[in-house]
Amino acid sequence: MKKRVRLKDIASALNLSITTVSRALNNKSDISRETKQKVLEVAEILDYRPNYFAKYLTEDHNNILGIIVPKINHSYFSKIMEGAFYEAHKRGYFIIIGESLDDQEEEANILNQFLDLKVQGILVAPVFQSLFTKSESISK
Repeated sequence: MKKRVRLKDIASALNLSITTVSRALNNKSDISRETKQKVLEVAEILDYRPNYFAKYLTEDHNNILGIIVPKINHSYFSKIMEGAFYEAHKRGYFIIIGESLDDQEEEANILNQFLDLKVQGILVAPVFQSLFTKSESISK
């Protein structure tokens, strides 16, 4: 697998700041058309692909949903995920999956990782007697 091209790589190639490259790629009005064109050309040559997770961490909204299941290969959960993928795709959402392996602690770790990623929604098929079955509620 080849190394992922970063903003820093484009900036170095053009002798620009990372901020300028970022603003050019995001089509900001304070960057000249000429600079934007050069940045876009080098980005294409280097096969630059944005890191959407990094971008979403700085924004309040993203198109990411999380699903936590005890076992991915269980037919019941795979059917749920199939329906979720279908509906999410129609609405422009991307789904990430966490498998708790029937472990409450792992389920909680995955939940916290999803919250750290600022996912827009989480579908949980809880582990038996998980934190979701207790009377305590989890709030963002």
